Amino acid sequence: MATAFIDPTNKNRIGKKLTVCIGEAVENGQLQVENIPEVCKCILTVIDTISTYDDLKQFFNKLATTWPFFTEVISTENQKDKMIASLDTMFQRSQR
Repeated sequence: MATAFIDPTNKNRIGKKLTVCIGEAVENGQLQVENIPEVCKCILTVIDTISTYDDLKQFFNKLATTWPFFTEVISTENQKDKMIASLDTMFQRSQR
């Protein structure tokens, strides 16, 4: 099976969701304001290197392990990734 690549539009959408999640974590007391630069640096350092959904899944796992407040948004994104992978597989099968 070919590797499914993530496009820039999806990267931007995911980046926006992660940004909202950071804001909500601050509001809910799950993240201190002084720790925001550390979280953002981690995201910005890695997000541009992501090219496949496998890369994205690894990145999400790292985020959720380091900062548990990302777990919900990551769970939603992982469900979307599974659907995309399934559609990709069906498309590839139909091309045979």
